[in-house]
Amino acid sequence: MSAFDIILYPDNCTGCRRCQLACSFQKTGKFQPDAAVIRIVFTETERRVEIGADCRECGVCADSCLYGALEKRRKKEAS
Repeated sequence: MSAFDIILYPDNCTGCRRCQLACSFQKTGKFQPDAAVIRIVFTETERRVEIGADCRECGVCADSCLYGALEKRRKKEAS
């Protein structure tokens, strides 16, 4: 089980893709945005931050975000 929940604030996203670079490096040891679990999708009408089902919620994406589009919160322990 992961230690964090990743909270999304897509309105703060600038599309820099630092999160994708960080995720891909964590996952593969290379800066390959297409290998990342997180995706930044911009179209003329919408802005989305998508996190794939195989995300381990390590928080490296949130740690790399300079604009407050991603936040990691420590999960509460089950009682």
